[in-house]
Amino acid sequence: MAMSRNGKVTAWFMFAADEQRSERLEIVRRAQRCATLLQPSVDIIFYPEGYQELENIWRYTQEIFGFEDWQVHFFKHKEDDGSDRPRMEIYTEVLDRLDELGMSEVTVMPMFPSLPLRNMCLVRGHHMYGDCQEDIVHKDWLHPRPSENTVINRLKTCRTGIINIPLGYSCFTPEEMLLAYDIMVKEYNVDDFCLKPAGTSGGKGIVLDPSKEQIEEFCATPSLWYSPPILIEELLPIDRKPDGGIVSVSAHFTSGRVNERLTEQYVKDEITFCGAKTAPLDVEGSIVETCREHAEILNNEMQWHGLWGIDFLIVNGQPFLVDINAGRPNMCHFPYFFTRRYAPDKNWWYVNEFMANRHIAARDVQRHLENEKVLFKPGMERGIALLAHSRYETLVVFIADTHQEINELSNTWQGIVRQLHIPVDEVIEKTVIDDEVYPRE
Repeated sequence: MAMSRNGKVTAWFMFAADEQRSERLEIVRRAQRCATLLQPSVDIIFYPEGYQELENIWRYTQEIFGFEDWQVHFFKHKEDDGSDRPRMEIYTEVLDRLDELGMSEVTVMPMFPSLPLRNMCLVRGHHMYGDCQEDIVHKDWLHPRPSENTVINRLKTCRTGIINIPLGYSCFTPEEMLLAYDIMVKEYNVDDFCLKPAGTSGGKGIVLDPSKEQIEEFCATPSLWYSPPILIEELLPIDRKPDGGIVSVSAHFTSGRVNERLTEQYVKDEITFCGAKTAPLDVEGSIVETCREHAEILNNEMQWHGLWGIDFLIVNGQPFLVDINAGRPNMCHFPYFFTRRYAPDKNWWYVNEFMANRHIAARDVQRHLENEKVLFKPGMERGIALLAHSRYETLVVFIADTHQEINELSNTWQGIVRQLHIPVDEVIEKTVIDDEVYPRE
């Protein structure tokens, strides 16, 4: 087995700690994005079996990037009766496989790090990357519980500074939400609300501007409370772009540092995250710098060492922190890592994501990219790289020297989308452009 030049091997472990509650869509979306990040003949990836989309993307990436058969291992994560296999058994199977391959001092990259896995890695002489779910806070860190009788305001005090947040509470029971609603109406004169499950991502489950009756109905629906807390916040008067889109900026963190570039998010229907872009942002430079300052404040406050991200909404030119995506890689980490490895000296690019027709396979997308002579492979100077494809999403990265070339690739891609007969209302765009040059690793 070949080793990388720095002697380090990474094992990507695509297993959700809460898989019994995770939807198939989330498991597939998160898992398949990592395939292109392996080092050929060096790293290994562990996938849960039973997901055809994962097998398909592996076969595609194996061909394009030259991966070997041993670099993937499909583990059984369900018992024969359909129940969840004990997590410790899965951890043991994964680590035993590393032993069988003669791998030592491996960096294990789980999708959701956990304390039991970290301890098992230490015993085997490996290192688990990331912050354990048991050691981190999530979205509910932003707000107190209404039962705590804490005064709420739009300022969150941290060790090294103050950040803006919306008024709100974290509610673990329907009774707490009804109490929070009454307090916010009577004591803080809040008229418009937002309900936001703390355990979801991409805007799923968010309810905008509900009436009192709708909030009461929400509280009376047990299925909505399977994984509390749920946040109730004031609905912020978000700044708008000339086209009517909302202004939202995100920061991403890797190994205890804020990533070089902040991203501007694209949001569909006021709620659903559908993409992001970096420089040039359609946001004033002063706003971006304030967001970066707040990101540094949060980084110093949390002192985490893995992958995570935060989202800001812009109100009257000021950023308000509205989301913490902790303890796992965020969407923008994947093109960030990919381009650092395969095109570090490019200008760079553009990422586009759309909800794919379920009958279109990765091979279909690959064939169209090849026919247009734009399929990116390692060593190329220009092209469109396919990072992920399933019935749920397609993630591609446009790689070129200049913005003009990037726009040309974008136009080519939109032509391919039309050839694949994907309905217009299923198209979701995601943009990532970069003006700077990365140093080679």
